[in-house]
Amino acid sequence: MKILMLSQFYPPVQGGEEQSARNLSTHLASRGHDVLVVTLPVEGLPARVLADGVRIQRVRGTIQRARRLFT
Repeated sequence: MKILMLSQFYPPVQGGEEQSARNLSTHLASRGHDVLVVTLPVEGLPARVLADGVRIQRVRGTIQRARRLFT
């Protein structure tokens, strides 16, 4: 089964949401499912990576594109 997980952040960012998303994703992948996690980018981390059988894709969100809101 193909599964899409959406999470604001994902490890190595630390927190409860991040750990829950990783635990569920890796468990599903270990059972043979094709798991893709889409999350926000973190400086210094690659945009695409395969970790523990889980594909991780980091994409910029709408708020991140509207930089003038944060100046």
